[in-house]
Amino acid sequence: MNISKTILVTRNLQAMKAFYINQIGFPLVSETNESFMMQIGTNQLTYRLTDDVDTRYI
Repeated sequence: MNISKTILVTRNLQAMKAFYINQIGFPLVSETNESFMMQIGTNQLTYRLTDDVDTRYI
């Protein structure tokens, strides 16, 4: 199985963007007020804004 697109949620979109784009340097593909997508090799990772209390991934 090859996963080429993944969507995760976060309560702090700007902090995630700052970390992945500014600190690590992944290329930004697109962004809106509620999400951003980055390229990681041949895969795309999207973070979407949420107001859910628990956004931990277990």
